[in-house]
Amino acid sequence: MIKKARKIILWLVFLYFLGIAAIWFDGATTGYEKSEYAVVLGNQVYPSGEPSERLKARLERAAELFRDGTVQKIIVSGGLGKEGHDEAVVMKQYLETQCIPTVAVIADSYGNNTHLTARNAKQWANTAKPIIVVSQLYHVSRTAMAFEQEGFTQVGTAYPDYFEGRDVYASLRELLAWISYWFGVRE
Repeated sequence: MIKKARKIILWLVFLYFLGIAAIWFDGATTGYEKSEYAVVLGNQVYPSGEPSERLKARLERAAELFRDGTVQKIIVSGGLGKEGHDEAVVMKQYLETQCIPTVAVIADSYGNNTHLTARNAKQWANTAKPIIVVSQLYHVSRTAMAFEQEGFTQVGTAYPDYFEGRDVYASLRELLAWISYWFGVRE
């Protein structure tokens, strides 16, 4: 009985990590095409008002897409963080310091989670035209799914070349979130 339980547990662990690998693979291979909008999902802003390194990396990736002409506008989406800062406002200000014109950046201060970011993007972006979502590699698969669930038909993904130890924990959590989105249960 114990051997059978151990075998089941090992198979579940194996399947769990296989699922995480599939999410990373999907994110890494989706790609994107020229689009009017890139949507950057928010993340931690430090108590000082500075975006975290992870958030800066996302914003810099979106700025690259803007500078090389891949996108014409950037939607930055985030809510009021526990540190007391509106992530979207901080993100917009950061992009302005990176010489992205103010008129090219739209702040969505009500994107408190992935689902709300996708829903709110419909205010500006045409769901029948290409759009690029920008987040961490482990997160772009679910983000693309959320946008598709909101009616976007051509969702591309981009992610920064940035990795930190926290991404391991976040990936473990991400599989459960991905499954819940797949079943239509959102944050």
